[in-house]
Amino acid sequence: MNKKVQLLAWSLLALYTQPSLAAGQITSASAQPNPAFMRGNTGPQVDFTVHVNMGAALAATCEVIITPGDGGKMPRMLFGQTNPSTQTVHYVYREAGTYRARVEGFGTGGCGGGPRDITVTVRAAGTTPAAGTAPAAAAAPTCPPGWNLVPTSVNGARYSCTAQPPQAPLACQGGTKYFTANGVIGCR
Repeated sequence: MNKKVQLLAWSLLALYTQPSLAAGQITSASAQPNPAFMRGNTGPQVDFTVHVNMGAALAATCEVIITPGDGGKMPRMLFGQTNPSTQTVHYVYREAGTYRARVEGFGTGGCGGGPRDITVTVRAAGTTPAAGTAPAAAAAPTCPPGWNLVPTSVNGARYSCTAQPPQAPLACQGGTKYFTANGVIGCR
């Protein structure tokens, strides 16, 4: 092999093995709400948001995994030139406590820039938030009786609720029949 080809091969190998170029880089990771509050025996949903900068990465994709710190498992996150650079996954902690969640590249195609640790605090129902933290109502959105929280709608203090379906169809009279469509029920 001539010297120019050899030099080119070594240069490409050195370039590809640079962590900042071989794969995307984890640039931020967060958990919200934090602290989170139990609602009775129901654990809070915590949203983990990860941002990866693919930049000039030579790899087409890279993977991130979050270990929530309580023994549970979360799905891997796939980042790439055609995938969103910021992704959020939801996790429900079952017990009050302080957990060390870890965000890091996964496998041989893992994103660089990790691991990053996040301390997640889950407080028991009825506890008072520490000074400077959000009140329990803001940390754990609740819907009124007869409504269900839409899990994918929670974004900080913003959330949506949908009506629970009736336990039994309406008793329609006068030749009408029960109907349900797009969250609306009635007799026609």
